[in-house]
Amino acid sequence: MSTNSLAIIIPAYRARFLERTLASLVAQTDRRFHVYVGDDASPEPIEPIVKTFQARLPLTYVRFSENLGGESLTRHWARSIALSQEPWVWLFSDDDVLEPECVAAFYRTLKATEGGFDVYRFDTVFIDENDRPQRLSPPHPEQESWQEFAYHLLSFQRKVTAQEVIFSRAAYERSGGWFELPLAWGSDHASQLIWAGAKGLRRIAGPRVHWRWSGQNISSTRERTLKMIKTRACMKYVEWLLARIEQAPDREFILPHSVFKPLARAWFIQHLIHQRQLFDPRECWEISGFMAHTWESHRLMNLACLTKINLLSAATVVRDAWRK
Repeated sequence: MSTNSLAIIIPAYRARFLERTLASLVAQTDRRFHVYVGDDASPEPIEPIVKTFQARLPLTYVRFSENLGGESLTRHWARSIALSQEPWVWLFSDDDVLEPECVAAFYRTLKATEGGFDVYRFDTVFIDENDRPQRLSPPHPEQESWQEFAYHLLSFQRKVTAQEVIFSRAAYERSGGWFELPLAWGSDHASQLIWAGAKGLRRIAGPRVHWRWSGQNISSTRERTLKMIKTRACMKYVEWLLARIEQAPDREFILPHSVFKPLARAWFIQHLIHQRQLFDPRECWEISGFMAHTWESHRLMNLACLTKINLLSAATVVRDAWRK
């Protein structure tokens, strides 16, 4: 196995937790990797932090002159990946951390499976800004097909983050890179399903990735300005997934493929609830139209559903304000 088989890519913008991320790489028991930090023209002190680790890590740092993440996160991810050439890619982040045995566990699993998968993934634990564990993600099965994975995602039996996945460069390049969605919201899910292809996904047992729920990343922020961008991304994701299942179904999936349509509707509604924000009349009209088209449902019924979601969100806002 080449000493440079694994590229760990950090598309950096936030400096607050970057030192902890890099320290977790220094602590790896297996050092067969190269780190690439792509600075997205950040106003924060990314370079000084990286420089303190250059003597302790095989590391390449590039500061890009243009901030691309604000326009398209997937394009920034792609240009950061383009800095590397290793056959295995691990897109990490500037605020999460690895347990010390993660890289070693990847190589053990890669050897045991003879590199027979294009997507390998770790289990995760969610941590807060002080590194305190908050909850465990449901553990992945040893392996599963892309359609099984999609089924469990839509039925809320899986949680997945981009940072827990190592994928082959070959699969990444065959697919043309990342599946583009606004804010990259769901791009990692869709891309993993594409890369898994006929081979499926394989679990890396043992050590976990610690994913940070900091309130600063896109997943944990609830800014109103992002509400409809995230919702439109979910619309595109649902459209794409249902079309993919219809056009290229997994013949080994034991349930009828018709189960995906109601699952996708329940998943989409849960996304709207999870926003915990009010949708105005124009937004409700747009969302109800998408629902009517996708699930062949009456628009008035969808508007009634959205009214209930707004009432639930309002009650949540009042409750949270009262607690404060």
